[in-house]
Amino acid sequence: MLCADNFGRAAAHHGLRHILYLGCDTPPNAAHDLGRTHEIHNALSAYGVPVTTLRLPLVLSPQSPLTRIAQHLAAGPRPTLQANFHACLRPIALADVLAAAEAILTDPARFGDTFNLHGPESLSFKALVERLAEHRGHRLRWRSSGLLHPRASMPASVGVEWRDMLQELLAQPSRHERAFPFEAACKRPLTPLSRALKACAEAPRPASRALTHRQGLPSLVRSVQRLTLPPGKDARWTAHEYVRWLPTSLRFLIRATHDTDPDHPSIARFFLGPLPWPLLELTLAPEVSTPDRQLFWITGGLLARPHQPGRLEFRQIPRSDHTIVAIHDFEPRLPWLIYRFTQALMHLWVVHRFERHLRGVQASHDCKRS
Repeated sequence: MLCADNFGRAAAHHGLRHILYLGCDTPPNAAHDLGRTHEIHNALSAYGVPVTTLRLPLVLSPQSPLTRIAQHLAAGPRPTLQANFHACLRPIALADVLAAAEAILTDPARFGDTFNLHGPESLSFKALVERLAEHRGHRLRWRSSGLLHPRASMPASVGVEWRDMLQELLAQPSRHERAFPFEAACKRPLTPLSRALKACAEAPRPASRALTHRQGLPSLVRSVQRLTLPPGKDARWTAHEYVRWLPTSLRFLIRATHDTDPDHPSIARFFLGPLPWPLLELTLAPEVSTPDRQLFWITGGLLARPHQPGRLEFRQIPRSDHTIVAIHDFEPRLPWLIYRFTQALMHLWVVHRFERHLRGVQASHDCKRS
């Protein structure tokens, strides 16, 4: 979501004429931001650049993470058959996606904002895996799911977000009624499913990327949480409320000072009890802060390394009642293993308490209205 918002801002700043977004045909409450196609569309279009979104099913390509999951199951001796593998999909060839993208970008004014682009044939995910196995000359035998094998194995090279995406695609396919006019736009029919499957099965499998350890580079923290805003509030209010709320919520542990000199950037410092040295020092970056985005540089404190200024950001999701609280590029002073089980867990606990506080503000607002 942050990437989409950044891209939308940059596109408007540099005068781009049109954005084409290829998203997943997943429900609005998808587990990962990658699957929240509607929210990403709104973030991209929030700054004035027209956006066309293609909502896609499983794309048949050897490089596609979802196709790699299907190929992994097709190559297995006895993969586990999950209940949702009987759900139907309409997978589409990568060549068709590229042809549709070319047609839209050639004449963007001709197309609206969101389309479904699905393949020519409907089949279950189970049948898809079996047909991939047939093209490899392999007869597949499924194993029933149970206590010993509750879930099908997945390739290690595919991230957990794509595994969740597959579950969401299988939960309720085709959520947008407007179909992309492929034949009229691309002057040819969709690629037959059998040809697309054969191309995937015969293509050389992409080499797995070996994990390389970057010697000598620091371990940097990135932590992102999504919070629901009370009515009428924005990121600026959320940031100021966080600085005000934190010492009151942890009054026996944390105290805070907040310098608001109009001639200098606002600085918030957090202290442990009566100790005179701050744990963290946050300095507002006024040149990039707006009502819907508040950015603080982590400029000091006992818990931060001075030569690596991380940042704390409050970013409102466009056209929604949510904001994102994120820490970027923060290098802790504590040893990494100690940080993971102390400061990192403390941060998550504090954010969850702040989320409950915001729900309390919401409930108070609802009571006043009633």
